Amino acid sequence: MAPDRAADRLSRRALLWGLGALSLRPWPARALSAALRADVHAELHAPEGWTSGGAGELGVSLHRRPVRALGLSAWRADATLDPKVKPATFFGVLSDIEAHLRLTPGLLASTVFLRDGDHAAFFQVLGAPPMTPVADRFWISESRGEARIGGDPDRYRRSWSTQAAPRHDDVRAQILARFPGAVEIGCAHGFWDLRRGPSGALEVSYRLVSDPGGSLPKGVASTVAGRGMPQTIRGIEREALRRG
Repeated sequence: MAPDRAADRLSRRALLWGLGALSLRPWPARALSAALRADVHAELHAPEGWTSGGAGELGVSLHRRPVRALGLSAWRADATLDPKVKPATFFGVLSDIEAHLRLTPGLLASTVFLRDGDHAAFFQVLGAPPMTPVADRFWISESRGEARIGGDPDRYRRSWSTQAAPRHDDVRAQILARFPGAVEIGCAHGFWDLRRGPSGALEVSYRLVSDPGGSLPKGVASTVAGRGMPQTIRGIEREALRRG
């Protein structure tokens, strides 16, 4: 496989779950602030500046906007889910980080190493396609879960930001010892916002900005990320329906 095609395939899989979500025994619970990059998240939350990102698939609308803090483009994917999907169950799938190892193709590890309630620090490792010159990728993230926002039992949000060195360098060393040659991605930031719509069905807004690194130009990598978001939403929806 040519290097560019291999890198494209890797980026598709790496971005399937937004790089935000991990499998070993969970580490002990400890206090965790769930650090997010505030300037980037402020731009992701902004209601203005979004333009149509082209025709979405699977009933998911796509929008795009620049993130000045990173010099990258962010994607927003909006969808109305099956009326049988319960908000708490969908949020539970997002929060069940260890289960992402089963749900996300290509993951080699998906491990929470700090947890404090709905907050978690975790790492994930994505394997490179066999017989290609592309390295495995890994990322270390902190995620923040918010349930019953504003007292609304159907309002949930899960946000994350990757954590750069030297933060969690002890974990980074363990990853590299276990997966020699793995390459850390540039960054990933995003969130899932859940609320009941006028029809009574759950409405989801999924927003993501990322730089998976590697040989793909940033613009191409961003486009790959956006195109994978509808499949991601529907995949989580199927798991939420399965859980009931």
